[in-house]
Amino acid sequence: QCMGVFYEESSCFYYLLDYTNTLLSNSDIGDLWYREFYLELSGHVQFAIELSLPWVLTEHVITNQKKSMPLIENILYTMDAYNDAGHRSLFILSQCFLYDEIEAEVNLIFDQLIFLISDQVYSYYKDIVVSREIDISLREHLVKQNKYDDLPAQRYYVPTSQRNIQLLGRVIDLNILITQHVNGEFYKDVDYCIKKFEANNLSHMIDFQKALASVYSTHSALCQYLDLDSFEGIVTEVDEAVGPAAFAGRTMIHVLASLVTDTFPNYSYNGFTRRFTRSPVMFSVVDRPKNPKADHQHFAFGAHPIRALEMANRLHKSFIGTAHIEAIVCVLGNNGIPLLITNLLTNIEEHLERVQPYLCAIKEGIPPCKLPRAMYGLAGCYGVFDALLKPILAYADLKPEVFRAFKEIGNSICFIRDISDTLDCVDLRRCLQARISLKSPLGGHSQCLNDLVSLTLQLDRPGASYQPKSLFSGALSLLDVHIQPFKAYWVGRRTISELESMESFHRLWSAMAFLFGMQSSKYCGSSEHQLTDPIPDDAQYGHGFFVAGVHIMHLLGQTRIYHCCDFSKHVLRVKVLEAAAAARIRDVGLADSNLCNKACDFVELKMKHEHVFVLVISWLWQDTEDAELAPLLLWPPSSYVSSKEVAE
Repeated sequence: QCMGVFYEESSCFYYLLDYTNTLLSNSDIGDLWYREFYLELSGHVQFAIELSLPWVLTEHVITNQKKSMPLIENILYTMDAYNDAGHRSLFILSQCFLYDEIEAEVNLIFDQLIFLISDQVYSYYKDIVVSREIDISLREHLVKQNKYDDLPAQRYYVPTSQRNIQLLGRVIDLNILITQHVNGEFYKDVDYCIKKFEANNLSHMIDFQKALASVYSTHSALCQYLDLDSFEGIVTEVDEAVGPAAFAGRTMIHVLASLVTDTFPNYSYNGFTRRFTRSPVMFSVVDRPKNPKADHQHFAFGAHPIRALEMANRLHKSFIGTAHIEAIVCVLGNNGIPLLITNLLTNIEEHLERVQPYLCAIKEGIPPCKLPRAMYGLAGCYGVFDALLKPILAYADLKPEVFRAFKEIGNSICFIRDISDTLDCVDLRRCLQARISLKSPLGGHSQCLNDLVSLTLQLDRPGASYQPKSLFSGALSLLDVHIQPFKAYWVGRRTISELESMESFHRLWSAMAFLFGMQSSKYCGSSEHQLTDPIPDDAQYGHGFFVAGVHIMHLLGQTRIYHCCDFSKHVLRVKVLEAAAAARIRDVGLADSNLCNKACDFVELKMKHEHVFVLVISWLWQDTEDAELAPLLLWPPSSYVSSKEVAE
């Protein structure tokens, strides 16, 4: 019995004595590659690579990462099938041609292997990084509606950390190969983001800025495992911002072109909301390239969180506001903003040159006029100006050329001011953070908050050590230089007769401001013979029209005289006098009831414009601190009385 037990156990001694060869034979998976028997049955010369069992296993390990069991770290085991098959073909079968077939297949599939691994690594980290940017409440809402799922954790650092892989006698650095391919993915991703931005208007600026931020966050995450190119270098090269003949990058050129050809002519600015909204009628039609097709779904925002981000970004695509300005400042940076402002000021000068002949024609068509006495009443004063200026509305180029030019000039000035305010907020935030970081608040959060409030009050105090000149102030100085050639046409003789003539710009602007909004316009609709409904001037031109006039008068030094001699303000003052008088003077001369109603409607319209005028003057006073502008801010707008109340 003992001998029987010993005999059974000794049967394993042969394998134990040849332990190395035993392990090699048991771990040999070269049989997975050999398939000549199936080739004979199928009658083909060679199998396609998709039917190679090692490649099928490799592709399965890489692409099936949404399961609960991670498989990516087992990628190297599938590649051992080629090592075992090559070893058998050379040292056991002694078939060199068989080894050549194995080597040819490895050369063919290895590029596909690197492509799949790199693509999956880039896609995974892009989805992870972008998913963190989704608002928590929005994410919870989408999860409840089964529209969003959290991504499972995957160990992609395993293949990216491999630097010495033995494959058919060659040592392969998988990290370098993956790095090269992922670098190319970053270049393609940034190029796709810029092309998509170039195919849309400026309201998609937030999408572009967030897309670049997503690519940058992905780059920062992958830099821990891969030796990638710097993100600034990638963006600079793709943006084509460097070179001996490079005027500006693609992003800068598209922002400038969108502002000049689309935003300023086709959008109306609202000074109270500080937003550009699309006008009812487009003056300029812009031809843009078609939206590019992404080579991969993970470009821009990634394939997984793109729906959630598009839902959030959709809220900013109906206007251009402060958020878009901040995105422009973030993307262009401190180096791109001065170039943008310089080109916008040059565009303003071109508009002034284009509108100058029309202003000369309007100036010649308006006879000298004195301000009528208040004794004629509201209807009488309004009737004088209406009879004098109403024929100017028949001028065919008044609104399509003159009003449109001043609208674009005003929109440009408003945009420059918004850029300046955004930069001031950024600089102030950095200053506060720097000052507070130098102090160590021992009193906790309350002490830190008190230091922040006191520091803010110190910076806002006149004569503070940190009071830099705003960008808008510098832009006004440059705009003053651009206006110098036109002063000969717009600055009249400073005499008493000059108050009645139309030589000065303030007098000409007073006439245009009086006519603004008095008659709605009709434009061609879908066909040339079909006209749209009447569109008021406020909706078509916005507040940019008034911004342009106020700033030009300020640079010409005619703001105070405009305030005294403006036609519309004179009618408003007469309205105030009538409302305050014990016995109102009505129905004098030609002041019939119809004219009284028109005068009251005019007062209602000009009261809205007066609020815009005071708003723009407050902007100028804040930036220039001109003492002559302060009295204009203290003049209170008169209370409006409707025509029905007057009739009663």
